[in-house]
Amino acid sequence: MTIAQQFLGKKSCKQQEEPLVPAEKALRHFRGWCSIPYLPDIQGEPSQPVASSLKHRPVATEASEAKSPKVNFFEEEFDIDVKFEQYERIEVPSFEHGRRAQFVHDFVANKTGIVDYENRRCFVMVLNRNFVYPPRILYEQIAKMRAGYYDADTQTERHNLQVVTPPVSDLKNVGLFIARDCAQTPIYMLEKATSPIYKRSLDSDSKKMFVEFAGNKVNEFNIVNIDEATPGGTSAESS
Repeated sequence: MTIAQQFLGKKSCKQQEEPLVPAEKALRHFRGWCSIPYLPDIQGEPSQPVASSLKHRPVATEASEAKSPKVNFFEEEFDIDVKFEQYERIEVPSFEHGRRAQFVHDFVANKTGIVDYENRRCFVMVLNRNFVYPPRILYEQIAKMRAGYYDADTQTERHNLQVVTPPVSDLKNVGLFIARDCAQTPIYMLEKATSPIYKRSLDSDSKKMFVEFAGNKVNEFNIVNIDEATPGGTSAESS
């Protein structure tokens, strides 16, 4: 089975409760979930977006199907401020290649927070708008996925980061939405890793990464010194 066939055989997105696009008024807020295709990089072969596979579908043969890598899927639950475009929350349950986490994108403070549920701590970094779409654009992308066609780039993009210690003491530095979701946990700033990262280390830590799709590429966040971030004492569940 080809990558395109695997994707087309799985329903991608669903909204909770209300219709996706109300006819009588503009949508103010969106809550729903999506199944995101996840195709890890294969050594020696360039990864190809699922969108490209759909547009240029080759004739399937027994040999090509055997060679075609299996597309895994992971779930994401979205909470998007469509009207005011101030924030996005994206919750990702744990799966084979990633930890359970909630991503909080604060477009007012220009910060991204990662709520690590398993260890009751938070990480904060500068919002990368190259990979995180603004709320309304992300909502429109999800609407396209639900409508039955898919043109998002889901190639994997790995980001190697490092924890800055000690934890943040002034919550004003992380923005209102992240401060709210991380109020009872230690908060650590993240910066780009400066030490060399070796492939063997990346492979062994693959299940420790945080993984997210927020409009452009499936982003893998590998925190190289994550053990230096002390876990908190209470659960960091979102309200």
